[in-house]
Amino acid sequence: MHLTRIRLRNFQSFGPEPMVLDLDAMTYLLGPNGAGKTSVLTALARMFAIEPQMRRMRPSDFHVSLASGPGSEPENQDLWIEADFDFPELASGELSVSVPSFFLHMRISNAGEVPRVRIRLTAAMDDTGEIDSRLVFVTEASGDDEPVATTELDRFERAAIQVHYLPARRDPAEHIAHTSNTLLGRLLVTSQAPC
Repeated sequence: MHLTRIRLRNFQSFGPEPMVLDLDAMTYLLGPNGAGKTSVLTALARMFAIEPQMRRMRPSDFHVSLASGPGSEPENQDLWIEADFDFPELASGELSVSVPSFFLHMRISNAGEVPRVRIRLTAAMDDTGEIDSRLVFVTEASGDDEPVATTELDRFERAAIQVHYLPARRDPAEHIAHTSNTLLGRLLVTSQAPC
């Protein structure tokens, strides 16, 4: 399974025009401050972080344009984030390859293509600041690639994809103290456990 594409609309620094990021086997996010590097990683964490607090949408996740001015409410009270996962291991034709649990939600647009799973997180904020969010499989899309049919992602399917995101911090001790759910935190806890 390989994360191949991320799409964002109205999420943090990404505005109302959908932004598409194609990912290779190894992808680097390079750019000046404010370009959206952290927003992309936060978007993945909102979808698949291990920690429930990282998955929770916040009012600050909704895009506010520069023209709105400081302290303005987000103009667009809805956003979406999408992630596409390809399964190139299924194209090998080997019988030893196991079928992923996402099998029922895979799509193939053209003959000979690698199966793909498309997952979309949508969120809407009302006037009181209450946020309603949904995480779904996109099972059918229109000719202009807009979702037509979706299926709810249950908690077990969501847990099959895990993002370990450590926000940048200047002090290494803060990284460890940030959460016990980080990879480094888990490693330290495991190595210090009595035998």
